[in-house]
Formats: sequence, structure tokens, C-alpha cells
Amino acid sequence: MYEYLLPNGVPVDVERLADAMLFDGEYPRVYLDTETGALIEISSAKSLECWVKEIGATKRYLSVERFTDAERGSMARDFIDSILEVMAPSEASRARPILVTGGWRAMEEFLEEHGDGWIDAWEQYVDDEAGKYLHHWLIENPYVSIKAEFEGCDNCAVCDLIRKGEGGDHEKLMDAFKTEEVMQNVERQVKHRADGSRVMTFKVTLNDSTPKVWRRIVVPAAYTFFDLHCAIQDAMGWTDSHLHAFRIDTRSQTKSKRNGARGETLYIEFPNAEAEREPGETFDERKECVANWFGSRMQQCVYEYDFGDGWDHTVLFEGEASRENGSTYPQCTGGKNACPPEDCGGVGGYDDLQRILKNPTHGEYADMREWLMLEEGEEFDPKEFDPVGVEFCDPAERLKEYNEGFS
Repeated sequence: MYEYLLPNGVPVDVERLADAMLFDGEYPRVYLDTETGALIEISSAKSLECWVKEIGATKRYLSVERFTDAERGSMARDFIDSILEVMAPSEASRARPILVTGGWRAMEEFLEEHGDGWIDAWEQYVDDEAGKYLHHWLIENPYVSIKAEFEGCDNCAVCDLIRKGEGGDHEKLMDAFKTEEVMQNVERQVKHRADGSRVMTFKVTLNDSTPKVWRRIVVPAAYTFFDLHCAIQDAMGWTDSHLHAFRIDTRSQTKSKRNGARGETLYIEFPNAEAEREPGETFDERKECVANWFGSRMQQCVYEYDFGDGWDHTVLFEGEASRENGSTYPQCTGGKNACPPEDCGGVGGYDDLQRILKNPTHGEYADMREWLMLEEGEEFDPKEFDPVGVEFCDPAERLKEYNEGFS
């Protein structure tokens, strides 16, 4: 929301400053260089003594003070009273005695283990409090004049309210948040309509299979991840009989592109209470548009199908283009080799199946043919695939089946 500038116009890295304030430990000590904006880290008491004797005693450097246990304890009490008591009274009644007897660390552990995702709210609360403290620490220090310029967002109702000096009015602020939510929903809908003229191409490769199985599909840019799931199922030849998820490694993404993910991996999937994911790791595939992820945030992800057999596919984004007049989508424009049979035991089981079917003298040969329902003279060909024969379902109809099945 704010950009902080030193007298010479150099910006201050407030995110790193906030991290330094929230660090739970005595060292490293951190100092802000008020001329260059650099953060100086001192790793030990001996290093601090030497540094202060040489240059650190000047007014050029501001010592970044960390939150004490008492201050964090006060924040924890405020969090329980103002957030948990209002939103989750039962959690508040359990968290209070833990805070009293074990301190804020014990309360934090309780929220992480038993708080049904409230650890995220607590961490956000601490970040917000650090931001408030940091704002005053920067602009009110007696040694150097640091300017705070409000940036905000373009056409944002909340930021507009703050610019007018009315951000402290709780009722107006809540109305502004509601207005902004409506505007963002409208923006997403307009974007999806615009995406109706665009298509996206993906190469989907079944990992570790022999022979290599892959498909190239072209789908509308307005597709959700659920729609993409349906297209992958149809193009590969799966029967959509098992759970699935899109798995994304966020380590290569900048913090601004991680979309709230707390860990290194996040999932886009159909809501499933049995998935046992960590809070902040999952997104609803019915609401996430592929155009909002591929290209801008990532080039590829992993599509998991049948968590028992463990079929992992690499979904590679190859490009975006305009729809061709008279064409219908999705399309399968290429591919190679047959899809493994469902429930054959994953990559290892598929290898065994192919080996057995090549040997009529094998003890399981007849059983495998019967399991595959092969007629006399009919053979399973692992290299058989024709993209022309791919038929795509209507994802809206498939979604109805899902909603009925999970309701």
C-alpha cells in the first residue's frame, strides 16, 4: 500500500524489514542503512561489537527492533479476543488457557495442529501488526526523514477510501471491501468472455511410461481446470473413475505469483474432504481459469490421476492463439501410443501386463486377456492411437455428475 523513500529517493525494502522484525531469535541483528537502503545483518555478539566500533555507532544506521515475547503475547490475546472470539468461539475458549500457560508459541502450535486453518489467520494478523508497527517506526524515527507515499491499486474501492482519509471508518471500509469483491468478479467474468475468442495448446505426457504416451490438445482459454481435467481424460483414454488433482511446484514462482500458497506445493482439485491437504495448499478447480495460471504464472504442472496407481502427467503449456473460424474445441491434434488400462497397477503394473501379453505360455496370460475382455484373435496394442477418434464430453454435464457424487 505504501512506498517508503529515503531522503535521497532510494526505496526501502519493507518486506525484508518486516521479516527481520518477525524473526524469532537474538541473531542475526539487522540494521537499515539510511543512505543506501541496504539491510546489514550482524551474525554474532562479537561481530556486533567490532561493527559498532568501526561504523555502526553513527546515526546512519537504524537498528531493526524485533517483537518481544511480551509484544507477541499481547498480539495473541488481541487475536483471540478480536478474531477467534467472533469467528470461532469454541477455538477461542480452547486457545486462551493454552496462551496463559504456555505463551504465544504454545498457542501457535495449537492453532497449527487443531485450529482448522486458523493458523493462517494468526500469521496474517501478525503480518498486519508488523506492517502497522513498521509504518510508524519508519516515518517517526528521529534520525532521518523517511517519506511514505501511498500507492494503492488502480480503480480499487478500498484504496480510494484510504486516499480520502476514511480508512478508519469500519463500516465504510467493509462496504468498500464488498464493492471491490463485486468489481473483481465482474472483471473475471469479462475476461472469461474475452477468452472465448482464444484457445490454448497443451502437450500432456504420461510420465515414466513405456512406450511413451502423450497427447496434444487445444482447449478454449476460458476453460477452468475442471474443464481441462475432462479434456485430458478424454484425450488420454482414461475413464474418470478415480480422484485427480493438478499439482504445482511454486519454488520457481515469485512471491507475488504464489497466490497465497504457504508451502512449496499447491493443488488445484475438486473439493474433497478426504484429501488431507494443509491449509492454503488447495484451490477449487471449478473456479480457477487455466488462462489465469498458464503463461503468466507457470509453463507446466503435474496432473495426477488415480492416487493408488499413481499416474502422473506433465501438462506443458505450448502457446495461445485465436480460434479458427468454423472449428470446435477442444481438439486433440496429436499424440502417440495407447492409454494404459485402468487399475493395472501404475507404471510397474503396466510393464508387467505388456510382458505377460507377449508370452502366451505365461501362467497369467489367460487371466490377463480375460481381465481386458479381449475376444479370441483380438490383441492389446500398446502403440495404437488415432487422435481423430478422440471424442470429448461436455464438461458441464460431467460437472453435474461430480456435484451429485460429492453431495
